[in-house]
Amino acid sequence: MDAFLQFSFIPFKFASAWFAFLVAKRFLAVKPGAVRQILFYIIHIITIGSTVYIGEPETMIVMGIIYMGGVCLLCGGRLIGRFSIGLILFSIAIAADAFLSNTPPPVGWFLPQINLALWLVFWLVLHKAFPQDKAPVIESIRLLRLLVLLAVMPVGSVFSIVGLTVLGREHVNPDPHLDTLIIPNEPVIMVILALAALSSIGLATAIIILARHERLEQEQALAQMRNQYYAEVEGWQGQVRQLRHDMANHLTAMSGLDDAGMRAYLDSLVASPAMAAPRRYCENEVVNSVVSSKLHALESGHIQTDFSLNIPRDIPISEIDLCALFANSLDNAIEAVLKLPEEQRTIVLHANTIEGMFMCRVENTMAGKLNKRDGVIATTKKDSANHGFGLRGIRNIVERNKGTMQVQQVGQTFQLTISLCI
Repeated sequence: MDAFLQFSFIPFKFASAWFAFLVAKRFLAVKPGAVRQILFYIIHIITIGSTVYIGEPETMIVMGIIYMGGVCLLCGGRLIGRFSIGLILFSIAIAADAFLSNTPPPVGWFLPQINLALWLVFWLVLHKAFPQDKAPVIESIRLLRLLVLLAVMPVGSVFSIVGLTVLGREHVNPDPHLDTLIIPNEPVIMVILALAALSSIGLATAIIILARHERLEQEQALAQMRNQYYAEVEGWQGQVRQLRHDMANHLTAMSGLDDAGMRAYLDSLVASPAMAAPRRYCENEVVNSVVSSKLHALESGHIQTDFSLNIPRDIPISEIDLCALFANSLDNAIEAVLKLPEEQRTIVLHANTIEGMFMCRVENTMAGKLNKRDGVIATTKKDSANHGFGLRGIRNIVERNKGTMQVQQVGQTFQLTISLCI
């Protein structure tokens, strides 16, 4: 009978693992490939709905190693981001398993069904409350570190209960002279397990909200760049209309001048702002807006530029990602060349789309050598927690869009090459 009962639990375990897998994919971007997707699901089959008894921490340790190893190896994005989200999801799973495994009958008999209901409800709530949200991306390294610390707390609470407590059970001691160890506070400990699961669910929800907030800030920054660019275009068009309106007066004034006076008058008209149209680098308005927003920094820094952009109006890359690629690349290049004498300041920006590929190359002169730590470009600023996001942000965008990124130094020139499939 017990064997039949255990066998009947298998469909519920697979279903629970499936919905836990779907929940995890709302927070983690699994790397491309069917094999990785299947392996990630198998990890959830192993870890979700496991029996975790109080006083037997071995199961929790093994499940933690399997789950966190799978998250770090099979998912993309920044390692600290994957680690923090993995801890939070594992805390939900292990707290729920420990709570249900130690619940006495008759509730304990329905462990697989209750576990399935929990993950199904969690997935439905996420699907309903955040229908359009994909795997959240948080760029702030300080915020990610804070999330790790917050995620450790519920995991530590569950482990301390599972590993260090004998919950209301007789501990059969081989020495009859020693007293039996009983801790008669089962309801309190079960409440702690439930609170650990609920707090982890709250953290998971907070991650989506924080990522949405960061994305909203990026959208606002892009909108500001666009408004600035459109304001420049509108101002130029107004000056052109005014010049056309005054053209008869200009011709009348020129008719009474000698050759020298007429030439000087023409030179003043040519120098008019109405004759200098806003620069248009390509057909894509996002790229035009971003590059135009950097003109003041380029001109005030006396930086020589070589820009060649051939990007269509519509391109299957999100406007936020496209904005961040060009803005971060140019910001990094401007910051680097400003450390050089004016005559050595040069930035090259070439971008093109060809045969289903988006190609972008940014070059800038630089002083010294690249600062690398463990093969990764590191910021040279003292406040490293607040700086150095440029290349890391670009790398995250490249990974999300299934592309490649190459960084190298050739002589005294820094080269950044990006290629994305479109």
